Amino acid sequence: KSPEELVQQLGDAKFVNRQLASEELTRRGLAALEAVRKGTESSDGEIRYRSRSVLRAIRHLERERLINAFIAGLEVEAAEELPGWNDFQRLAGESEQDRSLYVQILESEWAFLDAVYQSDRTLASSLLSNRCQTLKAMQNRKPVTIGNLAAVLLVASREDVDLTNQTSLISLLYSNSDLDRAMRIGTYRVGLRNLLGAFIGKPTIDRTLVQRLNFSLRYNVPEGAVPA
Repeated sequence: KSPEELVQQLGDAKFVNRQLASEELTRRGLAALEAVRKGTESSDGEIRYRSRSVLRAIRHLERERLINAFIAGLEVEAAEELPGWNDFQRLAGESEQDRSLYVQILESEWAFLDAVYQSDRTLASSLLSNRCQTLKAMQNRKPVTIGNLAAVLLVASREDVDLTNQTSLISLLYSNSDLDRAMRIGTYRVGLRNLLGAFIGKPTIDRTLVQRLNFSLRYNVPEGAVPA
């Protein structure tokens, strides 16, 4: 079957046929990418949902190639291939140090970012909350890295993310000594300050407002004056 036919099979009435189509499209990888992308815009909800899942699987398999191409400065379609790059360069910058920080983000949080940027925009807030809770639960066994924190800051800065229930994010930021050091003297301090500024400067009144203003004072980030 052609990739286009397999994408249509994602909406088959039988679960086994839908599953077989998902597996075959994933196996074909880049050869099926265009058809799968079109499937993400299907009017059929099941095709749309499964196409997004397959797209993430294919992109994950291509993760190392894309990261290496980005590091090497090769042509990569940022909006389509690198999750969050357009937002990152707009908010944090695109200097050599900023690009290096973005690589840290990809190496730490590719799956999370890809889920956010390939899913319905309405899911971004819950995806962020769930990821922060997971990182918080794991931090005693596995250190939370600058890449992890920069990734959640990037997503938290999006206009479609509601900060009302993002208490785990605040806790992660407050408790991480590496972030505190990186914000003051680290290689990535400019990009991190810009991401933090975008986060704390969101013009929303919610339960994170006081903590965001505290971050503004701690790191002398003037964007904190906006919500104040």
